[in-house]
Amino acid sequence: LPRPVVDFSADPLVGCDPLSIDIENLSTGAKECMWVIDGDTTSTCGTFTREFFEPGRKSVGLFVKSEAGCESSLLRDNYITVHETPTALFSMNPKRLDILDTEVNLRDESQGRVVKYNWNFAGLDTSTEQNPVYVMPEEPGRYPIKLRVTTDKNCSDEYVQSITVGDRYFMYIPSSFTPNGDGLNDGFGVKGIA
Repeated sequence: LPRPVVDFSADPLVGCDPLSIDIENLSTGAKECMWVIDGDTTSTCGTFTREFFEPGRKSVGLFVKSEAGCESSLLRDNYITVHETPTALFSMNPKRLDILDTEVNLRDESQGRVVKYNWNFAGLDTSTEQNPVYVMPEEPGRYPIKLRVTTDKNCSDEYVQSITVGDRYFMYIPSSFTPNGDGLNDGFGVKGIA
């Protein structure tokens, strides 16, 4: 009796976690199929999708049986490569600005094998420095700052945090007043300048 011919393909074979892979059974003459993928088993003779959440090299095996009970198998060691995705993160100092002091120091706190940094300052400017110093506009408002980090395996992540540029107000409060009717310092009051 002829043995079934076992074969399969997967796409993509390399990617960043979490990685979704379509696995297609190309076997002929198989009635029963059992997959062993990264230590887990799945019983199906059709095409299916598998998610990989942990980085590493993954082996894929397929064991098939024909209607007559003949068996065949194929094991592909380290068939799929899943690279680690970095985690983008940064801090700002100060956390709030005002229109007279709009300089912010940005500190990268990303995790992973990061080799490339792409900062975007509210669509106004960009930087590729790891820890840039940037002068925001002297206009009150909220400005999003985005950091996109990329690893040596071209896996990337991004993080967005907004910074507020506030108005600054000045007040004049007299230390004394002379209510004697001469027109100078006759009343006590507060004056503000925005």
